[in-house]
Amino acid sequence: DDSLSRNYEGAGLGLYISKCYIDLLGGKIWAENNPDKGAVFCFKIPLIKPNETEKKVPLLQAKIHFEPQKLKILVAEDDSITLKFISKILKIFGDNLLIARNGFEAVNLCKKNPDIDIILMDIQMPIMNGYEAIKRIREFNEDVIIITQSAFVFTDEAEKAIKVGGNGYISKPINKNQLIDHINKQVLASRHKSQAKTVS
Repeated sequence: DDSLSRNYEGAGLGLYISKCYIDLLGGKIWAENNPDKGAVFCFKIPLIKPNETEKKVPLLQAKIHFEPQKLKILVAEDDSITLKFISKILKIFGDNLLIARNGFEAVNLCKKNPDIDIILMDIQMPIMNGYEAIKRIREFNEDVIIITQSAFVFTDEAEKAIKVGGNGYISKPINKNQLIDHINKQVLASRHKSQAKTVS
């Protein structure tokens, strides 16, 4: 389902996620074409025997740099797994987290909570998609930071998100370090903009 208000679950990320897990385990994955039955995906991962526990598979460890600040954040996301993942990441910014399952709920929560600092807006949601939700929010709130997110990595989609009123764009699957870094940069830019308005 490629509509922006999807009726069916799934974002086509299964193979990508499988590859990430296999890479972390030190293995490899490849495809074998079968004209009669379609594509067949195979993978290999190393077997670590009990007496070889010292040969641990190296995991990717990245340093996370962030500013210790408390923010009020609204996450507009209809996928439960993605929502849980994002919620865990955002804990470093505090526990003041609001959840919307569609664009309509996101707009109403913004009206009731004018002190929201950041909105993470999924583009593809039921009832009201992210683009329409952003347009309606901008009618009564010009200052809140809106970061759009989508599994479709197309330049024109990112440009459209900015055009309707978004401040930034990130693609799915969400990268923890990139999300934190993007939020900090947006907050810093917003503060500089506010200071400039005050001076002028």
